[in-house]
Amino acid sequence: MPRISVQHCLVDFRADIQAAQDLFQDATQYFSILPGGKPRKISNFRLCNIAGLSLLRMHLSWEDFLERVFLRYMCGAKTLSGYMPNLTMAPALTISVAYNNLLKPGQNYLNWTPQNTRTWAANHFQAGQPFETAIAASLQTLTDISTVRNVFAHRSEFAKQKFQILVRRELGYLPRGISPGQFLLLTVPNQLTRPTYLYFYFVVLRGLANQIVP
Repeated sequence: MPRISVQHCLVDFRADIQAAQDLFQDATQYFSILPGGKPRKISNFRLCNIAGLSLLRMHLSWEDFLERVFLRYMCGAKTLSGYMPNLTMAPALTISVAYNNLLKPGQNYLNWTPQNTRTWAANHFQAGQPFETAIAASLQTLTDISTVRNVFAHRSEFAKQKFQILVRRELGYLPRGISPGQFLLLTVPNQLTRPTYLYFYFVVLRGLANQIVP
C-alpha cells in the first residue's frame, strides 16, 4: 500500500487562502458601469461584503486543512522534513477508518473547532502535538475568526452579540452599525505594519498551517 502523503494538504491550503486574499485585493480595483458608460469603483458596501466572503473562504479552507492533515497523521503520514507525530495507538489503515474513529454516534460530520481539535489531538497524538501548541498559542485569534465568520454567515442574534463583544474588546468601543466586513477592513491596533484584520487573520492561519505541517 502506498504511503499516505500530507504535504499536499499544506500546498493546497496555502493556495486556497491566497486565492481568498487575492479575491479581496482584486475587488479593490473592480469597477461598475454607470448609465452612460462611465466607470466607478464599486461601493464600500460591496467591498465589505467581498471581505466577508474572503474570510469565509479562509475559514472553510482552514477547517478542511485541519481535517485532511489530522486524518493523514492518524495513518502515519510524514512531512517532507521527516516530521511525524507520535501516535497514542496503532496507525489507522485508511483515511476512511481514521475518519470513522473520530465520529461519535449521531454525528454526520466533524466540527473542527479549536476545542474539538485539541481534544482529539490529545487522544490520538502524544501531548496533542503538533496541534496543541499551535492552536493554544493562537486560540483567541482562531476564536475571533470563527466569531466574525459566524456573524457574516448566520446573522443570528447570538452571533451578533459575540461579534459586538469582539469589536468592543478590540477597539475599546462599538461603532454604531458596524458590519463584519467593515471590521475586517479596519487596521489592527498595536501592529507595527498596521494590517487590516482580514490580512492579519490570513497571516495567522498561514503561520499556523506551517507549524502543523513543519
